[in-house]
Amino acid sequence: MVATTMLARPTFSAAFAVAAMLTATALTHAAGRFEVRGRDLYRDGKPHIPHGMVHVPRDQFSTLVRMGMNSVHVDLPFRMFDPRRSDEENRAEYDSFLHTADLAASQGLSVLWLLSFHYAPDWLYERHPDVRMKTHDGKDAAGGFIDMCLNHPGFREDAANWLKVVARMFGAHPATLDYCLWNEPHLTSAVDYHPHAVGAFHD
Repeated sequence: MVATTMLARPTFSAAFAVAAMLTATALTHAAGRFEVRGRDLYRDGKPHIPHGMVHVPRDQFSTLVRMGMNSVHVDLPFRMFDPRRSDEENRAEYDSFLHTADLAASQGLSVLWLLSFHYAPDWLYERHPDVRMKTHDGKDAAGGFIDMCLNHPGFREDAANWLKVVARMFGAHPATLDYCLWNEPHLTSAVDYHPHAVGAFHD
């Protein structure tokens, strides 16, 4: 199991430490299909170098294989999760992604899951009205792919609960190879001055 991240700032690494730990500890790979030996990745005992494409429709998976690709990158949107629902209801929201993984496995493709926090749900701002990043003068920060304070305890709790659902659903799937904790961390605000971010910086 591999967990990757593309984080731009030290405080963000701290904010996602729990997410990385959950991913690493809760996801057990089926039959040890993938393993890391030194710096090399193996699949079913053979060297495996993932190469593929992103945003590929399921009906094009066979085309990827004919082109010599061996993996596909799939977004798992945070906005489809709702902590007010039961685990069963949340799992039902992601059933189509299980079908995607099943189809990928049948084609011999490995799946790299992008945990897409930049697709933020509306309920996040309803549950936590103060969750948005702040500018130095206390105004809501605007722009960029991420606008919530990653050090906000409410966001972190909801994010951790979502990752648990993802872990239980996809961790043991034979197609699952990798988790990208954040892709393209584009931010237009220079720094988050939210009190929770400032406190984490001082800590």
